[in-house]
Amino acid sequence: KDEQIMKKIPFSPPDITEEEIQAVCEVLRSGWITSGPQLAKFEEGIEEYCNVEKALALNSATAAMELVLKFFDIKEGDEIITTPYTYTATSSVAVHRGIKPIYVDVKKDTFEMDIDKV
Repeated sequence: KDEQIMKKIPFSPPDITEEEIQAVCEVLRSGWITSGPQLAKFEEGIEEYCNVEKALALNSATAAMELVLKFFDIKEGDEIITTPYTYTATSSVAVHRGIKPIYVDVKKDTFEMDIDKV
């Protein structure tokens, strides 16, 4: 009798340090929740790291994906290529805008999209 063994892959295990918890607490106590000096400092750090003129921090990856679709003028009737091994918002943002997700499987050793399957 053949048994199929499935490898369990954890989805997004948290990796939060005490230093990060303290930084969040400091921001919450500062009174600046959605903007302010820490956000400006964060955006400046991203600009420097990416060597770009402007970086924009958003409240979520979902909002960022929505913005990317608008920026690149990807609209209703268009298609995007993504992997099914991702958070649901990757597809739902596209579907909400009438964009069709085309799924490409990932490589077993890297979990990156398999370019040979595109």
